[in-house]
Amino acid sequence: MPHTIEEIHEAFLLMHHVAIGKSDRAYMSIPADPNRDADLIVSAAIDELKALRDAKVSLENIITMLERQLDGPTGFRARVRELEAARERDAASAADLRLKLRAVLEHALLNVRSLTGGDERRMHELLDSLPKDPL
Repeated sequence: MPHTIEEIHEAFLLMHHVAIGKSDRAYMSIPADPNRDADLIVSAAIDELKALRDAKVSLENIITMLERQLDGPTGFRARVRELEAARERDAASAADLRLKLRAVLEHALLNVRSLTGGDERRMHELLDSLPKDPL
């Protein structure tokens, strides 16, 4: 289990005080005790720091790769913009088709009225006689 920052700091201060002559307390034991020996505590902290720095580099590389995938010319955001533009074109086309269909239906209704002289019964008979699937 990693040592706390306080434990690492204490171990470093102990080593520092011994190094500058302010303490003669030993900071290594025989046999070695990684939970108490200052040099092992600091060494473990250095190993942990190295692993974290390596992980940081890996994460930065992953972030860069994901940003490229998101923002590149064929990336996710570009594809979303293309799909949104296509949806807008489709919506405009559908609206245009609805207007044209309405005009055709209004013209057809006028033709049916003129063919039947406006007689509702004859209009229904004529419409009922048309094929159900005109295509």
